[in-house]
Amino acid sequence: MKDTTDRVAKVYQAMLMQRSGEERMRMAFGMFQFARSLVRASVRERYRKHSATENISAAEETTEVFRRTYGRDFDPETLQRIARHLVRFSALSAGPDSTANSSSTRRPDPGAAAC
Repeated sequence: MKDTTDRVAKVYQAMLMQRSGEERMRMAFGMFQFARSLVRASVRERYRKHSATENISAAEETTEVFRRTYGRDFDPETLQRIARHLVRFSALSAGPDSTANSSSTRRPDPGAAAC
């Protein structure tokens, strides 16, 4: 979909290029983080609608966010292997005294799992 005229696109491109590389990178990171927060909210909402329990575990949430974000980048076998790794990592990072649904649970970085 293209809803911007070529003239406006050129003006916008020029405005972006006036910013430093660091500023443009911060903008990109901010947009990515915002998009991930929308995906997380969607995952939680869908889980609430289709599950008998109120909260999704950190491992399930992280795995589903990863699948939605990077699912088309991997073949099904690799995606499944990464998902298993995310579940194991989430369990390890939660520690023995944590609950999986705790807001203080450290969630793994899905990008690190692909390495």
